[in-house]
Amino acid sequence: MNQIEYTIRYASYHHRNQKRKYTNLPYIMHPMAVAGLVSTVSDDSDMICASILHDVVEDCEPTIFDIRKLFSKRTAELVEELTDISRPSDGNREERKRIDREHSASASPEGQTIKVADLIDNTSTIAYFDEDFARVYMREKELLLEVLTKADQKLVEIANKQIIEYRLMRLEKEKDTETQKVFTNLLFDKCKCSACNSYSNEHTKSARKANKGPFDKLIGE
Repeated sequence: MNQIEYTIRYASYHHRNQKRKYTNLPYIMHPMAVAGLVSTVSDDSDMICASILHDVVEDCEPTIFDIRKLFSKRTAELVEELTDISRPSDGNREERKRIDREHSASASPEGQTIKVADLIDNTSTIAYFDEDFARVYMREKELLLEVLTKADQKLVEIANKQIIEYRLMRLEKEKDTETQKVFTNLLFDKCKCSACNSYSNEHTKSARKANKGPFDKLIGE
């Protein structure tokens, strides 16, 4: 069994009881996806192994000392670079993310490249499944990308493209929402009676006849 195969088995075992939050897929699918992204820009086995292990210390029982005993020195160093160092006692989310950003900023080019791959895979689910949290996450991602200056530029471009696509999607949704509000306001603006909650309501029709406006001219009688 080579090192990468052993790493997959090790990570799969320690993530065995975990599921991805939005898809309910086995959690190991995430580190494997990160490793897949990293493999598009590097064939470094330590980077691939660290990609697969990047959440083991943070989310499972093994410690960084266990990783050092079982894997190469370089793999262990990369896993340490990828493991958040903030603690709940450090303050609110904003402060904890600032601490973790500083940690990521000091990472090696290889560690930063894996971190960008992690951001790319997380974005693909968060932006799609959790609109509210996505607003927070995408801002944090932008701030993090600003300090990942040594990461592979191909992956950085993909990560930045995701941000642009997310912004465009938000603008489109906000535009649609605003259009709907204007449409609704125009529709019910003619009658102030609280009983009128439908355009087809006879009272609303009477009110419209008594007070025709631009919207009435558009839709006719």
